[in-house]
Amino acid sequence: MAIKRSSDPAPIHPALQHFDKLPDSASARVPVVAALFSVSVPTIWRWSRDGKLPAPTKRGGVTLWSVGQLRAALADPGHVKATRTARATAAAAAKRSTAPAV
Repeated sequence: MAIKRSSDPAPIHPALQHFDKLPDSASARVPVVAALFSVSVPTIWRWSRDGKLPAPTKRGGVTLWSVGQLRAALADPGHVKATRTARATAAAAAKRSTAPAV
């Protein structure tokens, strides 16, 4: 069993390992979008509903986001992560520091 040190870099989510190699015309499902923005799946649905993310499309009953549009959202200085308040950021940091190690 390996001991995790605080200096060790966080592992890359498997869905994001090849994200940079995808063409802008590719599509991403909700777990990939959540990992990309480092938020939960319900947050992605809420941001989509509120217009903070590009509008997804449905193909064959599967909701998909355009990789190109997601990249544009990440590059935008007014991107959704900037909407997080100082109180929410402090609360998230406090929650992480008190969470039990897994």
